[in-house]
Formats: sequence, C-alpha cells, structure tokens
Amino acid sequence: MPLARVAAAAAPLMRYPDPAVAAASEQLLNAAGAVENTARLEAAMEAFGQAVRAATAPRLS
Repeated sequence: MPLARVAAAAAPLMRYPDPAVAAASEQLLNAAGAVENTARLEAAMEAFGQAVRAATAPRLS
C-alpha cells in the first residue's frame, strides 16, 4: 500500500466535520508511515472504516 495513495485519500478527511472521522484519518496516516507494524495499520484501517461508515450512514428520521 503506497503511502502517497493513503495520504491522498485520508488527508482531506482530517478536516471532516465529524471528529471521529478526522481522528481516524489522522491515525491512519500515522500508521501508514510505519507499514512494518501491520497490527497498528490494520487497527487504524478498521477504525477508519468504522468512523466513515458511521458518519455517512443514512440517518433515520
């Protein structure tokens, strides 16, 4: 996974209005810089996915 692609995808989301998405984006970028730590990277990707899914899920009214 090239760091440049992760950065291009996640960096704009660091300014996302939902604090969970912004924090998960930052954690993902930090973890991607140390790809040899696969457990950290996998955890960051999972947290990022959960945050984005929660923030973009349709709201029931």
